[in-house]
Amino acid sequence: MFSLLSLIDSEHPKEENEPATSLLWLQYYLAQHYDYLGDTHKAFEYINQAICDTPTLVELYMFKAKIFKVDPSYLFFSFRIIFV
Repeated sequence: MFSLLSLIDSEHPKEENEPATSLLWLQYYLAQHYDYLGDTHKAFEYINQAICDTPTLVELYMFKAKIFKVDPSYLFFSFRIIFV
């Protein structure tokens, strides 16, 4: 009987929760990926969401600055939306 229960338990292992930082780093790497592909809009979506979730991580702001450096037109467009 004991071996049958252990067999059942091994077929359905306990679910482990992902660490909270998994989503953060996924958003960070997706932002890098879309920046590499040249899709600035998607890159900004992912990096902004990551910054909203974890506003104390300096690396996120550094990467956002890199995106602005590569495509400064997006910076002008975002200020235009804010002030219009």
